[in-house]
Amino acid sequence: MKYHHIVAQWNVEGGKGKCTLLKFDKLIVLGESNFLALIDEETNEITIRKYGFQVMGVVHPVTYVNKLILFGKDKMILANAISDKILYEFPKLE
Repeated sequence: MKYHHIVAQWNVEGGKGKCTLLKFDKLIVLGESNFLALIDEETNEITIRKYGFQVMGVVHPVTYVNKLILFGKDKMILANAISDKILYEFPKLE
């Protein structure tokens, strides 16, 4: 398993990524136009995920397989990046 965290600029599907994260066999790109792209290292297949809020950052907890924490200005969720399911929405902090 690979656990490398890389911050860089990346171009995918005509949009620029503002943060990349290499996890297992997927390169994860958080795009400036509010998308998450999963790029398979072996096949170069690109899967696009969109969420209903402005995602400002993404964290992959090392102990969570296929799970990502995505956060924005006033929202934070735990999502399964492979199945595209939102597993938990954190309560809004006042």
